[in-house]
Amino acid sequence: EVFKIKPKLVILGASSILFPYNLKRVREICDRVDAYIGYDASHVLGLIAGKMFQPDPFKNGVDILFGSTHKTFFGPQGGMILTDNDDIAEKILRNMKLKMLDNPHLNRIAGLVQALWEFLMYGEKYARQVVYNAKALGKYLDANNIPVKYGELGYTESHQILLDIEKIEEKSGLKYSQIARKMEEANIIIDLGGRIGTQEISRIGMKEKDMKLIANLFSEIVIEKKSIDIVRKKVLNIRGKFTKICYC
Repeated sequence: EVFKIKPKLVILGASSILFPYNLKRVREICDRVDAYIGYDASHVLGLIAGKMFQPDPFKNGVDILFGSTHKTFFGPQGGMILTDNDDIAEKILRNMKLKMLDNPHLNRIAGLVQALWEFLMYGEKYARQVVYNAKALGKYLDANNIPVKYGELGYTESHQILLDIEKIEEKSGLKYSQIARKMEEANIIIDLGGRIGTQEISRIGMKEKDMKLIANLFSEIVIEKKSIDIVRKKVLNIRGKFTKICYC
């Protein structure tokens, strides 16, 4: 398709991003049509910065990297655009300044500076724990009869795991939307696409062993059909043990 369309820019990006791209192969294809590679790192910017996901994207063929500063990168709401190409940087600045961007928000800039400093100091340790927790959560959920995709690949290499919605519905006899509502009533928030991320629970200090506790809560709601009130009390008890922000 790339050879047919001959685009000027190929963007890599996904909402569910569990494994890194084969950048070498993408670079080879893009070179044949003289296209730039743009990498949408919105979900994994913090893991890239922490050297746990898609190592050295610029050295491996990416021309432009952009992403959110409020997902795995634990800063204020917003985004950033990065490149190691002076010509591209000049074009971006020329076409964004006063056209797409105008007033600076000093409170956000201050928050971003703080987040950048924290990443310089603790980013690698944080990113490592996020990925370790995601892998552990996938393993423990599977062991508790909550099917998770890609177990044969270690579940994930990022902060996300992906629930197997079809199999979960078969095992539980419930629609996934019903499960999500029950989870929310028990103070556990999951999205309707089956994604679960571990960046926030890692930030408050949870480790691999704590993923077993979370998996047990899932099983109590989905498989064992325990009272929501009982599970909610357990959630509050577990959450009450983690009251500090870590990696800062």
